[in-house]
Amino acid sequence: MEHKSFLFDTKGFELELCEIVIASGDKDEPRLLIQYIVNNIGKIRSPYTGEFLDEDWEDELELGSVQELADFALTKFYSPEEEFGLSYSWDSLLEALKQLPTTINPEYWVLGHPVESEKFRLDPGGM
Repeated sequence: MEHKSFLFDTKGFELELCEIVIASGDKDEPRLLIQYIVNNIGKIRSPYTGEFLDEDWEDELELGSVQELADFALTKFYSPEEEFGLSYSWDSLLEALKQLPTTINPEYWVLGHPVESEKFRLDPGGM
């Protein structure tokens, strides 16, 4: 699996979208995410093409699931075109970091912190 990383507006996400994603995931109910995307047309991109969404954005949906809609909504806080990941070397780097005598959690620094609740875990890109 290829590692991808983006400059992400974590504060903006936490203030605007995190609770919506968790609430939608907990109930497996996409309406709040759909409304968020509609309210932010022109600021949200397609995770598939990188283009800003227009009125016909729903034509791009494959399943319309909470996970997929969250992928769309997340693009308000990063640009899918500006990727800075570790590609296929991330797993080797993670294993090497685990061998170091340090107090850091290598998985946090390489993979990040999950957005989750007791009932739901956000899985960007379905990976």
